[in-house]
Amino acid sequence: MIYDVVEDIEYATHVLIRGRPGNVEVCKLDDLTEKVRPILQKFNVRESKLYLTTHPFFFFQYRFIKFEYMYQERYFRPIIFNTALPFDMLRSRYATSPMELSEHHFQELRFGQCIVDVPKKTVMQILVDEILDPFYIF
Repeated sequence: MIYDVVEDIEYATHVLIRGRPGNVEVCKLDDLTEKVRPILQKFNVRESKLYLTTHPFFFFQYRFIKFEYMYQERYFRPIIFNTALPFDMLRSRYATSPMELSEHHFQELRFGQCIVDVPKKTVMQILVDEILDPFYIF
């Protein structure tokens, strides 16, 4: 494939990432503007300074970390869930009252689906694991 440098990010399809010396990667740029705008129009965004409905929403994933484009500052930043909030604020914001459906869709677009895949063991595997556990064998 042949890539070219563009002046405006709205015309970009990929981003070039230069990491450590000698490490260069090309990552696909996802334009989620058309998916995000209807969602944002349905609810009052808590971080309104960052998510205005007129700005494009570009994301890419690099080494299992998702980055979002900050339109006003003109750079990409990693998407990080703010766990530095006080416990009471986290609990009141996410645990006590259910999230609006549109806000839920927006968070799912930003962070991805919450997938916890715990492998199920058969009865035989559990029995073997319990019998061969070093704690029981002295």
